[in-house]
Amino acid sequence: MKNNQGFTLIELVVALGLMAIALFGYFAVLKTVTLTRFAKHQALAYQVAIKKIEELKAVPFGSLPVSGSFIDSALSALPQVQANLTVANHGGSAGIKEITATISWQENGITKNVEVKTMLTSGGI
Repeated sequence: MKNNQGFTLIELVVALGLMAIALFGYFAVLKTVTLTRFAKHQALAYQVAIKKIEELKAVPFGSLPVSGSFIDSALSALPQVQANLTVANHGGSAGIKEITATISWQENGITKNVEVKTMLTSGGI
């Protein structure tokens, strides 16, 4: 009877194949988690920007705020977030305002932005 020690080539190939499948699965899950987090952050930023635009539609035209930053409690869920509002005359006309709500945050060291624009006139939307 022969006493063999060690692994056969087939056992080694099967073990390497199983490790490769496990690593592929791990990195696929890791990428999915990252993309899901980004999508969640982006959806939240859009919701806040749209909410701000809708609030401004209810404000009388002559009382529209000037450009600057704004605060919303929902933004605390975003890392290193900044929310800005830009209110400007459109095409040099004081009767038409272009309103832009911009939300910026950091995602894995990269700045991400969401921007929502609308136009308001002195006679309504």
